[in-house]
Amino acid sequence: RARDLFRWSGIGDPHENGAKALPLLEQALARDPQFALAHYLTSRIHGELYWFGYDRSRARLTQAKLAADNALRLQPDLGDARLALAYYYYYGYRDYELARTELAIAHLATPNDAEVWDAAGAIDRRQGRWDDAVPNFEKARELDPRNSAVLWNLAETYACIGRFEEAERAFADGVTIHPEAHLFALAQ
Repeated sequence: RARDLFRWSGIGDPHENGAKALPLLEQALARDPQFALAHYLTSRIHGELYWFGYDRSRARLTQAKLAADNALRLQPDLGDARLALAYYYYYGYRDYELARTELAIAHLATPNDAEVWDAAGAIDRRQGRWDDAVPNFEKARELDPRNSAVLWNLAETYACIGRFEEAERAFADGVTIHPEAHLFALAQ
């Protein structure tokens, strides 16, 4: 349930969904402190709440790091834990090189994880590397064509670089797949 709440890109309120997801993860971890994926998702939610400005405290960022470290301690080869660390460095410090290092390790562990490709595209875009961002977002969409965050990132990137027909198609796909997502409805 916490994972479904986490996939909030354009669907629902991220602050509200994060507030609902974190107690669910705490319950899961109380039952099984060795649940590495719950630690990973806890890190991601804390990171998102920090990045999107709901809680820009150092404590929130520290919680993201501790949860990612716990996931990695429990499963050293867990690509998701490396993805969480990549977002920690990206969101918390805009340290793109450290984030890329973690993404490279995540990619080796989970080469078909759309979220890893999506994160690479987001960092590329943030650094103005549009020619790298587009294929990363396209690969993410190929791997997870219903992922609203991936669809949004791809459509938004197409629009930013003037590929308007492709942007329109991607936004239209987003509306078809996720009609309840306010981001896609606003883009139409």
